Amino acid sequence: MIIGALVVQSIISIVFLFLALKGLLGLYETIAMLFIFLACLGISNPNTAGLTLAPFEKNAGSASALMGAIQLGLGAMASFAVGLFVKNSILPMVFILTTSTIIALIILILGKKRIKKTSTPSV
Repeated sequence: MIIGALVVQSIISIVFLFLALKGLLGLYETIAMLFIFLACLGISNPNTAGLTLAPFEKNAGSASALMGAIQLGLGAMASFAVGLFVKNSILPMVFILTTSTIIALIILILGKKRIKKTSTPSV
């Protein structure tokens, strides 16, 4: 389910980026694309938080605090990156959304392989 949500979110963000590059987005189209993107984020964010905290049974509070700090730091860096490109365009925002979504999908795919290796019981 989480990989499906991230794949759909990646496709939506790539289409969003393509339409923004071509200048084909008006106000309503931008709102619709953001709505679809954020709907996928509503599915993937809680599930990725659960996957992240799963290995930390005893230190779940500390792990959750660290995860929140990392999210806050990455959000600040993304905001700074969007602010660097001062334009009257949505292109910087869409580029950051697309980049972060594709990176998240790659991390999940690589991490899924690692989770399978560590969860296999050894005899």
